[in-house]
Amino acid sequence: MSEHDKDDNQPDNETAPNNGPVRTLRDGPLSSSVFMNKSEDKQFPTATISRNWQDQDGNWHSSNSFSESQLKRVSDLALNTRDVMVGLRHDQALVNEVQEQATAQPDNREAEPDQTSSLDTERQNYIASRQAQTEPAPEQEKTQPREAPREH
Repeated sequence: MSEHDKDDNQPDNETAPNNGPVRTLRDGPLSSSVFMNKSEDKQFPTATISRNWQDQDGNWHSSNSFSESQLKRVSDLALNTRDVMVGLRHDQALVNEVQEQATAQPDNREAEPDQTSSLDTERQNYIASRQAQTEPAPEQEKTQPREAPREH
């Protein structure tokens, strides 16, 4: 995203209106909104991407049609939106995991503080892989030929 990007931190799903976005990301006239939808037994994120524009009378409109020059920015916005969605999905999975553990073991209130969730590890690995994709590769070290071992 460029320096004109804006990430509107909307309230999390607990305090957001039922059908409103939980996160909105902006890049100039482009915006993406992430929603948490419910199925029978779980929540999952979905997203919309749109372009906002103003007519001659000053009325704002939204479109899901993009010019050729906007498609690169749409692509970047979509990738950033996916990152947000992955984070929300993992966060929801952690909440579900904790709730399942609490209901499965109601009498055992003590949890091991050093226990790391596999979902935490998976999320950290995903973030690291995304950073590796966006960071330039470091210059490879030049290897010197090894000297032949000396005989004594």
